[in-house]
Amino acid sequence: MNKCKLVFAMFFSALIVFFAFGATDASAAQNDDYEKALELIEKTNVEIDEKIDAAVEKADGLQSAYLSELESKKEEEQRKITELEEEKAETLGELADDKKAAEERAKFDEKIQTERDIYSALYITLEEKYNHELDVVIDDVFNETLKMSTETIALVKEMGVEAECSWKLVRFADRMVWIDPIRVVGN
Repeated sequence: MNKCKLVFAMFFSALIVFFAFGATDASAAQNDDYEKALELIEKTNVEIDEKIDAAVEKADGLQSAYLSELESKKEEEQRKITELEEEKAETLGELADDKKAAEERAKFDEKIQTERDIYSALYITLEEKYNHELDVVIDDVFNETLKMSTETIALVKEMGVEAECSWKLVRFADRMVWIDPIRVVGN
């Protein structure tokens, strides 16, 4: 019976040693995967931040160019209106006939209104162009970073790490948009 207890004790000791070293190897592998997953998340977040920064810079450039062109066109419109107003005043000052003066006044008022209408349409076109270009920049960075986050989240899940998009508010020119870096939520 002592031999039985001895064999059982040796078997039990061998099992403890086996599981202890096996658990250590599994734990080490799990820690290694966890560290690799964290590194992958950090790398992806850095790349996302770089893409966001580039898009913000591009959006700010679009806004600056739009505002500069808009200001230039407003100054141009004001010069043309002022010239027409001065020409109108000069022409009306030379006319003695009230009927002729009323006709000339109407012609000048129509020219002035036509100029205003032309510039109003131009301002709308400039704004639409700016908004379209800004939409493209925002959509591109949003879709690209969302794809990067989604792919990285799937990869780290295979490594045993649970992660999710961690939305942050980013300013693109005159707009605020939610963009999606990654954060760990469990393992």
